[in-house]
Amino acid sequence: MLAGLTRREIINFFKKNYNFNLKRAEKIISLAKKEMLEVAKEMRQMAFEEAITRYRRLLRKCEETNKIGLALKIQERLDKIFGLESAKELNVNLENVSDEIKAILKKYIN
Repeated sequence: MLAGLTRREIINFFKKNYNFNLKRAEKIISLAKKEMLEVAKEMRQMAFEEAITRYRRLLRKCEETNKIGLALKIQERLDKIFGLESAKELNVNLENVSDEIKAILKKYIN
């Protein structure tokens, strides 16, 4: 109803339609703003929790079906969300590693 109005326009609306003084109108605006911020915070938290649940479910499916590359990408995304980003470069010494492991590493690192 009051979306898009300036603070002054909202105050005038309350004065005109509800006979509120400036102090009362300011208090209502302040309370409404606080409530809207709380709702936004709760919505953000819910979206965050849903995203984490979805990523964990996908990660579990990838692990069950042996889709290691996709599982690694999902884990990287989870790490980023939690602020746990790993180093951008992975230095691996391949001298004492079997050919099979080398092939797997090359497949997912390159």
